[in-house]
Amino acid sequence: MTVYLDIIHSVERAGARLSLDWTEPCLLLENDDQISEALMAGIREQKDHLRGYLLLCELWEAGYSLELHPSVRGGWFILPVGAARASERLIKQYEIHHDAALRLMLETLPKDANGEPDCAWWNERVRNLEALRI
Repeated sequence: MTVYLDIIHSVERAGARLSLDWTEPCLLLENDDQISEALMAGIREQKDHLRGYLLLCELWEAGYSLELHPSVRGGWFILPVGAARASERLIKQYEIHHDAALRLMLETLPKDANGEPDCAWWNERVRNLEALRI
C-alpha cells in the first residue's frame, strides 16, 4: 500500500474526511479535531498524491473511464470517457486537480521501450481504481 492511501485510511479511522476543493488546488479536511500533528504533517507532505487520487476516484465514481493521450503541447492529459454527465463541481475539480492526478497516473504506469509511459497499456487495461491498484 502506498503512503497516501495509508493517510486516507488513517484520516477515516479518526472520523475525519478529506475532499477536493473546487475553487483552488487544495484539500478540505472535515472533522479534523482528532487528527494528530504527525498525520497533518503526512497530509501536507502527500497533498499532491492525495489530490490526484481523490480526483481519479471522483471521476470513476461519476461513471467515467479514463484514458491517457499525448498533448499537442508535449506531455500527456487525462481524457474522461463515457456517458456520465459531469457536474459543474466535477468539471472545476478536473480543471484544478488534473495535473496532480496525471502525475500520479504517470508514476504508476509501466514504461515502454523508450522509457515513456505506456499509455496504450493504460488505455487497454485500466478502467477503474481496482485495475490500477494504486
